[in-house]
Amino acid sequence: MRERGGPAQAKTSEKPGLRFAFYGRVSTEDHQDPATSRAWQLLRAESLVSGHGRIVAEFFDVGHSRSRPWARRPEAAQLLAAVADPDRGFVGRMTARVAVP
Repeated sequence: MRERGGPAQAKTSEKPGLRFAFYGRVSTEDHQDPATSRAWQLLRAESLVSGHGRIVAEFFDVGHSRSRPWARRPEAAQLLAAVADPDRGFVGRMTARVAVP
């Protein structure tokens, strides 16, 4: 998990709106560049939450197929654990999902 803004910034410049966690993944490094894939997925997620809130935490798995259960993907499992924590710091999760032909 990667926090965005950090705790100090959150206290001094709290922005209104909902706080979301972003989850993205890329299945194989051979077919997609993880950095590029993360960037476009995050950009898509940010555009979806724009006007409603902001993304405050990021979870991104590399090398895990969408057919693998979330509990068996390291970052997805961390997100599931965070969702169970009432002090998690976000109210919803945002995944960027695009169908690839």
